[in-house]
Amino acid sequence: MGQKIKKVRNGQLDFFKFVFAIVILLFHGRILGDAASVDKLLFENGAIAVEFFFIVSGFFFVPSVERFFSKNSELKKYNSVFKEDVGYIGSRIKGLIGLYVISVILSFAAYTMEYVHTNLDFSFTDYAFTMSKSIWNILLLQSSATTQLNINGATWYLSAMFIAMFVMYPIVRLKKDLFTRYICPVGAILFFGILASQKSLTGVYDWTPIHITRGLIRAFMGIMIGCIIYEFTNYLKKIDFTVFSKILFTLLGYGALFYSLVVMQFYTKVYIGKGYDWKVNFTIVFAFAVAVLVLAGGLDITHKLYNNRVSAFLGKFSTAIYLLHMPCRRIVMVYFYDGYTYHERLLIMLILSIAVSLISMFIVFIIKKNSEKLKSIFKKVFVK
Repeated sequence: MGQKIKKVRNGQLDFFKFVFAIVILLFHGRILGDAASVDKLLFENGAIAVEFFFIVSGFFFVPSVERFFSKNSELKKYNSVFKEDVGYIGSRIKGLIGLYVISVILSFAAYTMEYVHTNLDFSFTDYAFTMSKSIWNILLLQSSATTQLNINGATWYLSAMFIAMFVMYPIVRLKKDLFTRYICPVGAILFFGILASQKSLTGVYDWTPIHITRGLIRAFMGIMIGCIIYEFTNYLKKIDFTVFSKILFTLLGYGALFYSLVVMQFYTKVYIGKGYDWKVNFTIVFAFAVAVLVLAGGLDITHKLYNNRVSAFLGKFSTAIYLLHMPCRRIVMVYFYDGYTYHERLLIMLILSIAVSLISMFIVFIIKKNSEKLKSIFKKVFVK
């Protein structure tokens, strides 16, 4: 792991991260529908879009560990794998901290507005005790706890991802080949089986038979599958595929993505009713695996079309949308529910989420640009 590993953005993955972030937003917007009016909800099965993010994160997990070790080994910054591990997770969180802090502030404000709106006999003591239960959510530990207040339910993905990566980092660092070639295949099969035994791919806080929340199981499974794909692509890179082969790979990758969108939109329980076949959801895991293999592995013929600033921006924008759409939904629930149709509420939520995300990204940009000045002011105020 001593060699330098260059980080390269993948425009296609950036673009589809944005697509699936919107799918998740629409899925979370399902509660804006009115059962009495028989609204046809958009992406009612969109919860499984998170598996795409886990698999993509897993694909880049091993090379990101290699880059982190290569960078810090030269500086001799850490003297133990544990400290490296903490530093690695810290570096991942640092990249999101600006948007995350804004999402926490906005989530607190939105929840407070909802609390005041629904509790006419407002009691500050009750409010304070209620808010204290959100500590797990704020510290990104909610995927390991079941009793809590989720002021921003979407951040469970980050919680589960960071916890899973913290557990797996030492193995990747010390025994990379053992991890990618043996532990990941066995682990992915094991975790897939646990979810299948419960007849549900989705869910976050339910306990599984091994006393780990379902959200963490999904994270371990998805990241391990991504690591397997990464290892597999290293072999495929040695093969010089023909243009015809790449056309077939492209059709396969995009077909898998289209299939996943169809399953997420046309929830099979609508057509099968009580006989809803939960097994269909599990096919999405394979569809996403195929799509990531093609798009991240460079097996397609379309990747050059996405190598531009627009795709790179959408990749970053998807993170902001994901972190900030839930408090926006809460605002819509409080102030734009009565007198509006489902589609009008959903449109307001989408527009508000986009506006808040753009403003938040601009704030983070300004803060980073003036970081040295802000550090100087901070030292003058807090340090003698």
